[in-house]
Amino acid sequence: MIPVFKPSIRRKDMDAVLTCMVSDSLAHGEQARRLASEVAGYLGLAGGVALRGRDRAVHLALDAMAVETGAKVIISPLAPASYADILAQRGLVPLYADANAENGTLQAREVEGLLGEHPAAIIATASLGFVPDLEALAATGVPLIEDISTAFGANVGERRCGSYGRYTIVSLEPEDIITSGGGALLLAAGKKELGDLKRLTDELPRSMLLADMNAALGVIQLGAVEQFVQRRSEIAQLYQQSLLKTRHKSLSAIGEGENIWFTFPVLLAGGMKDVAQYARKKGVETAAGFQDTIASRLDFGNLHLPNARALYLRCMLFPLYPSLGKQNAAQVSKVLSTLP
Repeated sequence: MIPVFKPSIRRKDMDAVLTCMVSDSLAHGEQARRLASEVAGYLGLAGGVALRGRDRAVHLALDAMAVETGAKVIISPLAPASYADILAQRGLVPLYADANAENGTLQAREVEGLLGEHPAAIIATASLGFVPDLEALAATGVPLIEDISTAFGANVGERRCGSYGRYTIVSLEPEDIITSGGGALLLAAGKKELGDLKRLTDELPRSMLLADMNAALGVIQLGAVEQFVQRRSEIAQLYQQSLLKTRHKSLSAIGEGENIWFTFPVLLAGGMKDVAQYARKKGVETAAGFQDTIASRLDFGNLHLPNARALYLRCMLFPLYPSLGKQNAAQVSKVLSTLP
């Protein structure tokens, strides 16, 4: 069975981890600081911190922006479900803006329609590798947090995705574009934001900071990110040609946004059950595209979010990652070309 996700870890990646272990530098230290610094440099940001998990990064970003209890926050219903938990824990009120029907990203005109609610922040998450109209979101003047975990390496026009918000989050879990085996980065746009972040992180216990052993893996993977992105694009082109033979379609980028093929999402013409069973019989694992998002907890009957609802019900993921291999890519491609 070809899995939907698989970490793209090479022998040289493990060598970097072993070297770190031999040096007895396992706790948070030089490698973790290097990872945060190099990723910030790649995105054109001032700097940041490497943490044990994305949830902590979200909390720190909201703290650094002084978002107070009771404030309203604009977010997509297709954002990861953990965001709903964080907002609830902090006593924040979510304002749901409907998704773009073409790719599930936060739709700028829907956000603009919520500005009369006086939101304290906008959280813009990349949707399965696709990026929203970040220029339009930044132009609202509402403080912006970008989560580019599934779109690391993507561009919006001539700028990197991740360079529009006050704070940017990059998850480093095994299925992400680059991985450190777990953890996340919280990066600051400018010196002021970095100063606010540093004051908060100086108070954190070391147990909340990413260990050097993990960071060493992230550092070496960052050096290969362009190679990873290129390989993902090559596989996606093969898949897209196969999908043209069916009644289904893939998601697509909007405007000047250039997506990253984090996975291969297919917007099905019908339900997911028959397609999932068919693919499984052919040795290909699939997954519902937005099963772990806020949408899985919402009562759509009480909300006018037609695009998010349609994507939640009809988007299915197929395997796509750099280590997939030609034979497996060909097998997935064949399945895509014959979907019921």
